[in-house]
Amino acid sequence: MRRRLHELRKWDLGPVGAAIIVGLILVAGYAVVVSGGRGDSREHQIRAFYSSAQGGGAPPEQAKLIHVRDCKRVGPPGEYFILKCALEYHGQTFSSCFAFENDQLQPKSRERQTGPRCEKGAVWSRDANSLISR
Repeated sequence: MRRRLHELRKWDLGPVGAAIIVGLILVAGYAVVVSGGRGDSREHQIRAFYSSAQGGGAPPEQAKLIHVRDCKRVGPPGEYFILKCALEYHGQTFSSCFAFENDQLQPKSRERQTGPRCEKGAVWSRDANSLISR
């Protein structure tokens, strides 16, 4: 037993610990870069929009089921950053455009309704209690 303990003490685990710490820092840095450093994600802002009266008034528990996928920038650079996103809700996929300024959703922007290369978009229907195409 003593011999085994002495064998273990020969190993310097400092480099292994340093490599683990560097790896964790790199993973955290990658996560920040991928999320764009936003504290409030675009997906969360889009869900909040659909929960608002302006977005149709989706119940919060239903808005949480809206998944924002494959957002792509459309249109020329300008005052707003226009994203066309695929929205998934209960197995259906919808497409809608959203305008962001300084990483904040601008629901009243003209581009929200008539963005370049944007379909009519998805709206929340209180009657259907679902996301629907306009």
